[in-house]
Amino acid sequence: MTNIAYKTHFWQWFAENNVRLLEIYQSVATEKEEVLDEILAELHKYCNETYFEISDTNNETLDLVITAEGDPEYFQAVEELVEVAPEFPGWRVVAFRQPAEDEFVTVFEGREFDPEQIVFLPVYHDDFPEGIGLHVCYNDLKKANYEKLLSGTMVVVDSILGEKAAAEEIDYLDVIKTPENIEEFDYWVLADLDEYVEMRHEEIDQLE
Repeated sequence: MTNIAYKTHFWQWFAENNVRLLEIYQSVATEKEEVLDEILAELHKYCNETYFEISDTNNETLDLVITAEGDPEYFQAVEELVEVAPEFPGWRVVAFRQPAEDEFVTVFEGREFDPEQIVFLPVYHDDFPEGIGLHVCYNDLKKANYEKLLSGTMVVVDSILGEKAAAEEIDYLDVIKTPENIEEFDYWVLADLDEYVEMRHEEIDQLE
């Protein structure tokens, strides 16, 4: 649910607190987690399905990334909030996770996700030949870590394609146990996902 009236109120709150938040976040202070919780609490007064990430793009500026965690239903809420964001010294407000410019390794809930090492299998369906689907493989997949691996994978995919593009381009994604005969499959690594999507578009164009 989105509280439209709180759209400008969030930025008013951020204007009053951003210097304090910036100083704490850039320090080694133990209050850093409290700062993150404070921002999220205020953001959820606007929409409880919007979230944020803070990334250090250079030595002078922090990116405040407003995200819908890949849920298209709340993309408009993200866009409308960022659209009215003022400028804040030391901060850059960004709508959605953007594609990473360099090689990266994501740490999600204490686990490293390296796109160069994660394998996926293309998924095709006769009833939806123009769809793009992925089975992302993990050797240690089990019921207890399924949600963690799925969520971490989605963060990685967002970082490769960009959050909005990932939601628009990928029609189906799931995590599976790595097949014992994986070498017999036409598999890819996640680091090459953008190349795979481009190739699939070329294949799909030929179907029309």
